[in-house]
Amino acid sequence: MKTERLDEPIEEFGEQHTEQVETVSWTATNADAAIQPGQFRDFGISVGVPTNAEEGDVLEFPAIQTYDSGEVVHWIGPADADEPAAMVTLTEAEEEGHAAATDGPEAEDAAAAEDVTEDGDANGLAIAALVVGGLGLAAGGTSLARGRK
Repeated sequence: MKTERLDEPIEEFGEQHTEQVETVSWTATNADAAIQPGQFRDFGISVGVPTNAEEGDVLEFPAIQTYDSGEVVHWIGPADADEPAAMVTLTEAEEEGHAAATDGPEAEDAAAAEDVTEDGDANGLAIAALVVGGLGLAAGGTSLARGRK
């Protein structure tokens, strides 16, 4: 993670902040951890919604993907591009200080999080992720078994 200094400090939840995250990098630590051609991997990240954000605002998360071969893919385009940036559309907060995503997996995560109490957020989300992952594994196994027949 690389940070950058803000031109003007901002106040967030009663604290003054003078820098923000500029880039986040994920790098395979060995060949076994590397993503091979044809493979896909999700990289989770948790971010705060800007204090001046409003319902309907679209937050963009441009990314640059670099392979060992030197090939570079710029995931920075608009939603209809071949290489779009990740985007999240904000909806009205249900509770003060929380906003929900309306697109993609973030919307599913937000819906699952609504049923979890504040004290059990991490455990509830972990359980929900395990359930969803188990259902996906079961569906994939069923499809594989049917495809081999």
